[in-house]
Amino acid sequence: KYLFIDFGISSQFEPGEDLRVPLIVGSDRSPPKFKQPADGSYDPRLIAGDLIDPFPLDVHYLGNLIRRNFLDVSVSRDHLFLHPTMDQVVARFEEIRTGLSTRKLRSRVIKETDHRFHLPRIIGHWFRRIMLILLGVAVLPSPSI
Repeated sequence: KYLFIDFGISSQFEPGEDLRVPLIVGSDRSPPKFKQPADGSYDPRLIAGDLIDPFPLDVHYLGNLIRRNFLDVSVSRDHLFLHPTMDQVVARFEEIRTGLSTRKLRSRVIKETDHRFHLPRIIGHWFRRIMLILLGVAVLPSPSI
């Protein structure tokens, strides 16, 4: 199971509860709401605790993570109202995930600084790969949380 953790700025809501929370500015200052229109700099007045809908920001933050690591710009556009919904993001992720072969998913990740044919890493990778197959460990965790 893979989870994205926001380290203390998450909120839990009860059914029917107001879904707005006081704005918390994390380390990602890229959302357009955080910028001053004149010069694009960070607007410190937003820390005042404005009540906001946190879900578009969550989509923006996850979009930035995906854009930086997977190059998908559709989830980190400059206007929050243009972002896909979380259901659309999950559906797109599922589409990408199911399109990857078992062979691709069990492939060894090679750092840019590693030599491609580093024998000890190749042997270690294949040993782990064969053991996981023999133990029946799924390539991907179950998508249900």
